[in-house]
Amino acid sequence: MLASKLVLHDVRDVELYCARILHRANLNLPHHDSEDLLAYLVETCWELSLGYRPNGQPHRFSSYAAPILSRRIIDWQRKTRGRTTWKFATHTHHRPRPVLVSIDSVTPELDRLGASLGTWAGDPADGSDPAFGGLQAGGDRQRSRDFDALGLEPPPRAA
Repeated sequence: MLASKLVLHDVRDVELYCARILHRANLNLPHHDSEDLLAYLVETCWELSLGYRPNGQPHRFSSYAAPILSRRIIDWQRKTRGRTTWKFATHTHHRPRPVLVSIDSVTPELDRLGASLGTWAGDPADGSDPAFGGLQAGGDRQRSRDFDALGLEPPPRAA
């Protein structure tokens, strides 16, 4: 990733140091995600080195940075994939990850948007906001009722 070794305080090769922390996390990431996360960890390590002052902290930068970088792995995962678990004192809430569905699949065996939406035999107005009923029923975008629902002034009518 880096053209040469980056040395920060007692860490002789920051990229290798961050790669070891990433390896210890034991994540099964695709190659491009691993590269992105490694770059993020190297950047974070650089930022940590700028604010590191040995007095009052562990005397080695590597001891100071390792637990912070481990936590930043979780931050990166939440930033890129979203949070899926919230733990509270009384309960835990799990949110499933979003599933991408192909609009135009190559073969019928693959997921299709139509299959995920299903079919609805009822009136479309039953499942929508009544203020927008005119948009579905008439299909005329110039109706004053539609403009009123959107908070807009209707255009003047032609004589």
